[in-house]
Amino acid sequence: MPGSLDSFCIGGLLAYGRLYRNKWYQQYVKYRSLFVLFSFLLLIFVHTPFFNNAGKYFYVSFYFLLISVAFGIQIDRVADTVNTPVISAILNNRALLYIGKISYGVYLFHNFIPYLYSINLPVFLQPASMYIAQAVRFALLIGLASLSWYLFERPILRLKDKFVFDKLPADQLISS
Repeated sequence: MPGSLDSFCIGGLLAYGRLYRNKWYQQYVKYRSLFVLFSFLLLIFVHTPFFNNAGKYFYVSFYFLLISVAFGIQIDRVADTVNTPVISAILNNRALLYIGKISYGVYLFHNFIPYLYSINLPVFLQPASMYIAQAVRFALLIGLASLSWYLFERPILRLKDKFVFDKLPADQLISS
């Protein structure tokens, strides 16, 4: 859980800087190459014996924060290359766009897939490698997420256009 909050905060901070082009973000952009190098060095550092042996509480306290900072810097750097033809072609791939559409279902159901590891695969797949078993589980996850999209999410999202929300008059607003 702490890694999720760290990642959320780092992403929010970088998005805020990107949107409003604050002075600190402009400095960050100016030295971005050094930050990317720093992020790779940070990823190497957190996997060294020095960091791992620093103590359980130190490790737990800083591991997710440092990982979040490192990947936040790298994701922010990649976000600048989205308009290049190669990256644009990859991101506009129909399969990736579909996974983006059903991503909430993937998020919801991915935790249940490990429970399927105890279920034996059909006899004809048992001699197959672990990769085939993982592909079957991934296909099952995509199928479950697709069902969720078509049976629940899409119909619920269609309802949002049925409601009209008006702004409250100024005299009904809570003043601060």
